[in-house]
Amino acid sequence: MKQNNNQISIDDAREALASIESMKQKSKEICRPPIWLNLFLALLLGIETMSLALSSGANTDHSLWTFVMIVSTALLVIFFSAWVLKLRYDGIKLKLSPQTLTEKIIGFVAGFMVAATLMGTQYLYQTGVSWIPYAGAIMNAILVSYLLYSSPSGESFSKEIEQ
Repeated sequence: MKQNNNQISIDDAREALASIESMKQKSKEICRPPIWLNLFLALLLGIETMSLALSSGANTDHSLWTFVMIVSTALLVIFFSAWVLKLRYDGIKLKLSPQTLTEKIIGFVAGFMVAATLMGTQYLYQTGVSWIPYAGAIMNAILVSYLLYSSPSGESFSKEIEQ
Protein backbone atom coordinates (compact mmCIF):
# COMPACT_ATOMS: atom_id res chain seq x y z
CA MET A 1 0.00 0.00 0.00
CA LYS A 2 1.10 3.48 -0.69
CA GLN A 3 1.16 5.76 2.33
CA ASN A 4 0.45 9.45 1.99
CA ASN A 5 2.29 11.59 4.52
CA ASN A 6 1.15 14.94 3.12
CA GLN A 7 -0.66 17.18 5.56
CA ILE A 8 -4.07 18.47 4.56
CA SER A 9 -4.83 22.05 5.44
CA ILE A 10 -7.95 23.04 7.33
CA ASP A 11 -9.23 24.97 4.32
CA ASP A 12 -8.76 21.94 2.05
CA ALA A 13 -10.65 19.75 4.53
CA ARG A 14 -13.52 22.24 4.75
CA GLU A 15 -13.63 22.48 0.97
CA ALA A 16 -13.76 18.67 0.70
CA LEU A 17 -16.59 18.46 3.25
CA ALA A 18 -18.52 21.19 1.45
CA SER A 19 -18.06 19.30 -1.81
CA ILE A 20 -19.36 16.07 -0.25
CA GLU A 21 -22.40 17.86 1.16
CA SER A 22 -23.05 19.45 -2.22
CA MET A 23 -22.92 16.04 -3.92
CA LYS A 24 -25.37 14.59 -1.36
CA GLN A 25 -27.81 17.42 -2.01
CA LYS A 26 -27.43 17.08 -5.79
CA SER A 27 -28.02 13.31 -5.62
CA LYS A 28 -31.14 13.85 -3.53
CA GLU A 29 -32.48 16.23 -6.18
CA ILE A 30 -31.66 13.80 -9.00
CA CYS A 31 -33.32 10.81 -7.29
CA ARG A 32 -36.42 12.73 -6.21
CA PRO A 33 -39.41 11.88 -8.41
CA PRO A 34 -41.17 14.80 -10.11
CA ILE A 35 -44.00 16.38 -8.14
CA TRP A 36 -46.69 14.93 -10.42
CA LEU A 37 -45.33 11.39 -9.90
CA ASN A 38 -44.97 11.92 -6.16
CA LEU A 39 -48.56 13.09 -5.87
CA PHE A 40 -49.82 10.32 -8.18
CA LEU A 41 -48.09 7.60 -6.13
CA ALA A 42 -49.44 9.12 -2.91
CA LEU A 43 -52.93 9.28 -4.43
CA LEU A 44 -52.72 5.62 -5.48
CA LEU A 45 -51.74 4.52 -1.97
CA GLY A 46 -54.55 6.64 -0.55
CA ILE A 47 -57.03 5.03 -2.94
CA GLU A 48 -55.69 1.60 -1.99
CA THR A 49 -56.13 2.37 1.72
CA MET A 50 -59.66 3.65 1.21
CA SER A 51 -60.76 0.82 -1.07
CA LEU A 52 -59.32 -1.82 1.27
CA ALA A 53 -61.46 -0.50 4.10
CA LEU A 54 -64.56 0.00 1.95
CA SER A 55 -64.30 -3.51 0.47
CA SER A 56 -64.44 -5.03 3.94
CA GLY A 57 -67.59 -3.28 5.18
CA ALA A 58 -71.03 -4.57 6.04
CA ASN A 59 -72.49 -4.13 2.56
CA THR A 60 -72.73 -7.15 0.30
CA ASP A 61 -71.22 -5.66 -2.88
CA HIS A 62 -67.46 -5.80 -2.39
CA SER A 63 -66.45 -6.44 -5.97
CA LEU A 64 -66.16 -2.78 -7.06
CA TRP A 65 -63.90 -1.73 -4.18
CA THR A 66 -61.85 -4.89 -4.47
CA PHE A 67 -61.35 -4.16 -8.16
CA VAL A 68 -60.35 -0.55 -7.36
CA MET A 69 -57.86 -1.82 -4.76
CA ILE A 70 -56.29 -4.28 -7.21
CA VAL A 71 -56.03 -1.66 -9.98
CA SER A 72 -54.52 0.96 -7.65
CA THR A 73 -51.98 -1.55 -6.33
CA ALA A 74 -51.00 -2.58 -9.84
CA LEU A 75 -50.65 1.04 -10.96
CA LEU A 76 -48.59 1.85 -7.88
CA VAL A 77 -46.16 -0.97 -8.63
CA ILE A 78 -46.00 -0.13 -12.35
CA PHE A 79 -45.33 3.59 -11.90
CA PHE A 80 -42.80 3.13 -9.10
CA SER A 81 -40.98 0.45 -11.09
CA ALA A 82 -40.96 2.72 -14.14
CA TRP A 83 -39.36 5.49 -12.07
CA VAL A 84 -36.67 3.13 -10.73
CA LEU A 85 -35.99 1.83 -14.26
CA LYS A 86 -35.79 5.40 -15.58
CA LEU A 87 -33.16 6.19 -12.96
CA ARG A 88 -31.30 2.99 -13.89
CA TYR A 89 -31.35 4.06 -17.51
CA ASP A 90 -29.87 7.42 -16.46
CA GLY A 91 -27.05 5.59 -14.66
CA ILE A 92 -28.32 5.90 -11.10
CA LYS A 93 -28.72 2.69 -9.18
CA LEU A 94 -30.96 3.00 -6.15
CA LYS A 95 -30.36 0.59 -3.33
CA LEU A 96 -33.87 -0.59 -2.52
CA SER A 97 -32.86 -2.43 0.63
CA PRO A 98 -31.62 -0.47 3.64
CA GLN A 99 -27.86 -0.48 4.22
CA THR A 100 -27.38 1.23 7.59
CA LEU A 101 -29.11 0.81 10.93
CA THR A 102 -30.76 4.23 10.59
CA GLU A 103 -32.17 3.33 7.17
CA LYS A 104 -33.46 0.03 8.56
CA ILE A 105 -35.19 1.78 11.45
CA ILE A 106 -36.73 4.45 9.20
CA GLY A 107 -37.91 1.79 6.74
CA PHE A 108 -39.36 -0.38 9.49
CA VAL A 109 -41.20 2.52 11.15
CA ALA A 110 -42.56 3.81 7.82
CA GLY A 111 -43.70 0.33 6.76
CA PHE A 112 -45.27 -0.27 10.15
CA MET A 113 -47.14 3.06 9.97
CA VAL A 114 -48.53 2.30 6.50
CA ALA A 115 -49.52 -1.26 7.46
CA ALA A 116 -51.07 -0.14 10.76
CA THR A 117 -53.08 2.52 8.93
CA LEU A 118 -54.25 -0.05 6.36
CA MET A 119 -55.31 -2.56 8.99
CA GLY A 120 -56.68 0.06 11.37
CA THR A 121 -58.92 1.67 8.77
CA GLN A 122 -60.21 -1.73 7.73
CA TYR A 123 -60.98 -2.73 11.33
CA LEU A 124 -62.54 0.59 12.33
CA TYR A 125 -64.71 0.67 9.21
CA GLN A 126 -65.97 -2.81 10.02
CA THR A 127 -66.93 -1.61 13.50
CA GLY A 128 -69.03 1.20 12.04
CA VAL A 129 -66.81 4.29 11.82
CA SER A 130 -67.81 5.42 8.35
CA TRP A 131 -65.36 8.33 7.91
CA ILE A 132 -62.19 6.40 8.78
CA PRO A 133 -61.35 5.12 5.24
CA TYR A 134 -61.01 8.69 4.04
CA ALA A 135 -58.88 9.76 7.02
CA GLY A 136 -56.65 6.70 6.63
CA ALA A 137 -56.27 7.37 2.91
CA ILE A 138 -55.18 10.94 3.61
CA MET A 139 -52.73 9.81 6.32
CA ASN A 140 -51.07 7.20 4.10
CA ALA A 141 -50.95 9.57 1.12
CA ILE A 142 -49.27 12.31 3.16
CA LEU A 143 -46.76 9.86 4.65
CA VAL A 144 -45.75 8.42 1.29
CA SER A 145 -45.57 11.84 -0.34
CA TYR A 146 -43.32 13.11 2.45
CA LEU A 147 -41.02 10.08 2.32
CA LEU A 148 -40.67 10.25 -1.46
CA TYR A 149 -39.83 13.94 -1.24
CA SER A 150 -37.55 14.00 1.80
CA SER A 151 -35.65 10.75 1.28
CA PRO A 152 -36.10 9.60 -2.32
CA SER A 153 -32.94 7.53 -2.46
CA GLY A 154 -33.21 6.12 1.03
CA GLU A 155 -29.99 8.08 1.67
CA SER A 156 -28.09 5.33 -0.09
CA PHE A 157 -27.23 5.29 -3.77
CA SER A 158 -24.41 4.75 -6.21
CA LYS A 159 -23.71 6.37 -9.56
CA GLU A 160 -22.61 3.98 -12.22
CA ILE A 161 -19.87 5.39 -14.39
CA GLU A 162 -20.26 4.33 -17.99
CA GLN A 163 -17.31 4.59 -20.28
